[in-house]
Amino acid sequence: DFYRRILQKDKANAYAANGLGTVLAEKGELSKAKEIFNRVREVSGDTISDALLNLGHIYLAQKKHPEALQMYTSYMNRTKSSSGSQATSKSQEDDEAEVLLYIAFAYFDWARQTELFNNAKAAPADERYQKCISYIDKAMKKSKRENVTLRYNWCLAKLQAANCVLQKVNRNIRRTAAEVKDALSGLEESLPILQTMLQWKDEGRKVAISKVMLSQVVN
Repeated sequence: DFYRRILQKDKANAYAANGLGTVLAEKGELSKAKEIFNRVREVSGDTISDALLNLGHIYLAQKKHPEALQMYTSYMNRTKSSSGSQATSKSQEDDEAEVLLYIAFAYFDWARQTELFNNAKAAPADERYQKCISYIDKAMKKSKRENVTLRYNWCLAKLQAANCVLQKVNRNIRRTAAEVKDALSGLEESLPILQTMLQWKDEGRKVAISKVMLSQVVN
């Protein structure tokens, strides 16, 4: 209601339009929200970089992964070339870490969708899981402190990537001994991390992931 009132008084207020698009997206009206975000981009010339992020989220919700990745990458390039000006109240490194995680999840979700073929067409999923892991690695390096959620996501991606490699034999996809070895190494590396998180949970330490989820992944 406030955003609409602002736009009635100032039709060129791209910030209010961007806010209105966000509300519509939250209400599930993705097509209307996307139309608004695209209009904000046209009017602002990408100076309101949040519109790029919002478009990325819309495309991801619509399972349009290449388009989502393009928006997230454009946001990263835009904020890096903005002479150090901040797009949000977060530090530049924290902001970049967050967007790197969006990119990682886009690759993760794309890989899972590709695996639904469950035949030779699922082959690209392997590379997409590896991209996901590489972007989580970058996000962890950007974060100034140890982030349990990021580490959990990294372990989960390792699990899914390993499963994808091991399933190749059932999908008529060629796999190498090196790929299998890397997959198993990923599991061996991530399992102790998850077990430690589960132990922290038992000790009453603050861990953002539920005990049920941790137990399921460990099993």
